[in-house]
Amino acid sequence: MRKIKYVLWLIIVVLLAAFIYQNNAYFMDRQSIVVNLGFDEKISPELPNLLYFVIVFLVGFILSFVMNFSDRWKKRKTIKQLNQQVDSGKKRIDELEAKLMTAQGSGYVSAERYGGGEREEAGAGDPSRS
Repeated sequence: MRKIKYVLWLIIVVLLAAFIYQNNAYFMDRQSIVVNLGFDEKISPELPNLLYFVIVFLVGFILSFVMNFSDRWKKRKTIKQLNQQVDSGKKRIDELEAKLMTAQGSGYVSAERYGGGEREEAGAGDPSRS
């Protein structure tokens, strides 16, 4: 699966590079952006269009990272709490197994621990066999 992911990313990068190469005249053309705030007009320096595309992509990437940060933080906290519960459950199981071993006086653990009771014989619960 990992190799497939790498191949797909490689294909995407190659297609993007081919697209930029074929439209090289547009992407390398220099433009400036004019921002009119009503009281003051701001003009940016002339930059290649490709740089504007990269800037917009990076701003979007950073915004999506920041917007999802709180969700990831909550999920990590929940996972940590659940792992602590699992660890405490395992510790409780170990304590109970130790008590059971000392109560039985041997290393044998009964089938009740694993199966919830005795095994049924084959066909014992089948009403068609009676």
